[in-house]
Amino acid sequence: MVESMVHFFGFQREYWRNREQTGSVKASSAGLARAMVAPHWDGLLRQDILEVGSGTGAISEQIFRQMAPIDKLTIIEINPNFLAMTRRKMLQSFGDGAIAGQVSFINADFLHNGMPAESFARICCSLPFNNFTPQMTAELFDEMLRICQPGGIIVFYEYILLRRIRYWLSLGLRKDL
Repeated sequence: MVESMVHFFGFQREYWRNREQTGSVKASSAGLARAMVAPHWDGLLRQDILEVGSGTGAISEQIFRQMAPIDKLTIIEINPNFLAMTRRKMLQSFGDGAIAGQVSFINADFLHNGMPAESFARICCSLPFNNFTPQMTAELFDEMLRICQPGGIIVFYEYILLRRIRYWLSLGLRKDL
């Protein structure tokens, strides 16, 4: 219970500090994590997995539950505090012995990390696309397509309600000429 409160308040602190990098006022749920991961683990070769934008680690945890011992998970997160929360969550859920050698944590900007082409069989992305310009969104997808192996899978989600809210708010901001 105490850890879940620390997790909740830690997410809230990061949201209010940097809303451009945070897609929602609430961290991703276990239900969303299962929906993002479970349908895409079909027994195919999937040795190298990338999570882009781990946030507080809900999806990281679900990915690790589905991994085989030969799989490797790379987690990249631009926010060092979110990455620390993800690492802490993984250690508490699985222990250092379980994730050592299978999970690597990278605190960096995904677009400027220089990952090798076609290096991941599965990419799971939780970036807040609604917060980005269309150009940046295109660059992010171009990079994911570049590093995804042929036949690989890229999974992502979007906050659809936020798009509607922003549309309605923008109507009130229009200047009548």
